[in-house]
Amino acid sequence: MLSHRLGELWADRGVPGRSALGSWLSVVLVAVAGVQLRRQLLMLAVVLLEAYGVGRVVADHEKFNSDQPAQPWMRLDMVGSVASMTGSVDPDRTEYDVIVIGGGPPGENVAAYAGDGSGLSAVIVEQELVGGECSYWACMPSKALLRPIEVLDTARRLPGARQALDGRTVDVAAVLARRDAFTSHHDDSSQVQWANGAGIDIVRGRGRLTGDRTVGVTLPGGETRTLTARHAVVLATGTRASVPPIDGLREALPWTSRDVTNLHEVPRRVVVIGGGVVACESVTWLHGLGAEQLTVVEASQRLLGRTEPFAGELVAEQLGKVGIHVRLGARAASVRREGPRDTGEGPMHGGEVTLTLEDGTSVTADEIVVAAGRTPNSDDLGLETVGVAANEHGY
Repeated sequence: MLSHRLGELWADRGVPGRSALGSWLSVVLVAVAGVQLRRQLLMLAVVLLEAYGVGRVVADHEKFNSDQPAQPWMRLDMVGSVASMTGSVDPDRTEYDVIVIGGGPPGENVAAYAGDGSGLSAVIVEQELVGGECSYWACMPSKALLRPIEVLDTARRLPGARQALDGRTVDVAAVLARRDAFTSHHDDSSQVQWANGAGIDIVRGRGRLTGDRTVGVTLPGGETRTLTARHAVVLATGTRASVPPIDGLREALPWTSRDVTNLHEVPRRVVVIGGGVVACESVTWLHGLGAEQLTVVEASQRLLGRTEPFAGELVAEQLGKVGIHVRLGARAASVRREGPRDTGEGPMHGGEVTLTLEDGTSVTADEIVVAAGRTPNSDDLGLETVGVAANEHGY
């Protein structure tokens, strides 16, 4: 059924020769043992479809077995309202076999593995959105932003297609709308529905260890709920964007990865602190969406410092060719902003911002993006109550 659906979707989009991939995935799914591994491979199929621009598709086993024809616009799972969902299979329960603090992909997988064929009970404690950073603020929105720009860039390099474009650019509003569809408009009700269907409870709130296998949850209304684990508490709280201790940077309310992946407007001038994946990807889609002046400020001597040197060199070369200014070996000294405002996630956070470097030069922009690594969400987890201490970096 999987290969049939994949073939239909690709045929509908006029993409010949790719239904073989659907057949291959179908064979693998039948051959492997274990529901969880099949689920992961099914998710891989969805990601591959999305990479080819097919969009969100149905990947629910029951829907594949139904007689309803698959449509390219169908969601991976059913859409509902967060407000209408309690997230609990048993809202009054206080004891589970496994408690997972953090509802991102690792937390979801741990909870699913705990109950897969074992009869163990599991609960996920999540203070934001079930699905985590990847689903709403990182992997999904970033690739949704990059794909239209990549397609257009490919067409511009292809004789025949290039002439048909006649200087056209992307439709910014349509690109942002597609991104919002990929992130389900920050509605995690379908993720909650999946969890409940798998027998996993969801408790919304901030979880904190209060002792051996005991978790205190501060609920959205401020009240506290205590949960106890028979076997284990799993910490899967992920990371957040780091804001380095640069004079005036935090006060300037810079964009982080969450803002630049969920931007609501495209600044004309942007300066990015950092030279890793987030920095390189974000300037790529900002340029494609129409930003006119982009500057990358990286303290080391190359981009993508965790990869082979040639990768960073190639990326720097290509960014330079499209007019993005890459400053390597440049260290930020201070940041000043006119009228910083906390306007929420995505809009610009105030007026003109100036980044001054240690060599005395400066860059002025309409927005500044911090892409300088990640910090573990390990603070205020109650680690001390179980005799665990994190180092100065939070690990």
